[in-house]
Amino acid sequence: MSTGDQANSGTRGRMRWEDGAVYALVLAGIYLLLGVLFFYAGKEKIIDGDGAPPPIEKQFSVLIGLVLLMPPYRVANWISGRGDS
Repeated sequence: MSTGDQANSGTRGRMRWEDGAVYALVLAGIYLLLGVLFFYAGKEKIIDGDGAPPPIEKQFSVLIGLVLLMPPYRVANWISGRGDS
């Protein structure tokens, strides 16, 4: 179809429903595949309880301990990057 035909038919710049369906299915497939990959990557650590390597476990236990011991307003300031106000 030439540009002249597109201008006359009124479909220039518009997506047909078939194109939208294909686009939605491709996006859903990408999200599904990535979700499965991330799920199985973290499954043995989160669900099976095998845990992380000791240095990483120590690092996160210290971080989580600090966050849990802080008052909520300090945690919010720390997360937002506003410092120790």
